[in-house]
Amino acid sequence: MKNRNYIKIVIFSLLTMTIFSSCLKDKTYVDFPNVGASIDLPAVAFKGIFQSITLAASPSPTPYPVLVNVSVPNALTTPVNVVLKVDADALTNYNVKNNTAYVLMPAAAFTITNFTATVPANQTSGSITVNFNTSALPAGNNFVLPLTIVSSDAGTISQYKTILYNVSVK
Repeated sequence: MKNRNYIKIVIFSLLTMTIFSSCLKDKTYVDFPNVGASIDLPAVAFKGIFQSITLAASPSPTPYPVLVNVSVPNALTTPVNVVLKVDADALTNYNVKNNTAYVLMPAAAFTITNFTATVPANQTSGSITVNFNTSALPAGNNFVLPLTIVSSDAGTISQYKTILYNVSVK
């Protein structure tokens, strides 16, 4: 009989703790109107830093857009310029961290005429275009083009600032 009372007390105590613990005030919310702009590469946030691309072999350059995103609580009334660069150090860091041996893509295999992506006023995305020269890519798919956001007119560059494109030709 005593054991039955103890069991009831334990169950009642656990139930009470569960109910009242959910009423705690959580201070970890984000105050979005006061956050400001965050600049990122949305493909990295969605699929990760390493992205494999398969392109059809072509005698002319194949354009590939690299999207840049500006996350803001309210639309910006002025354009935002976001500058990217080819980042060999990012590839080296990736290789060390993941015990891989990817090689920087040869300069003849791609062209980027403008490293600045402009996000128009009242919009949230812009892009640069990488033109891949598939005929200049040697066989094998261990070549990577690493791109990193290095600066922006507005906002804070987020953790999703570097992307590694592993390009193979079919």
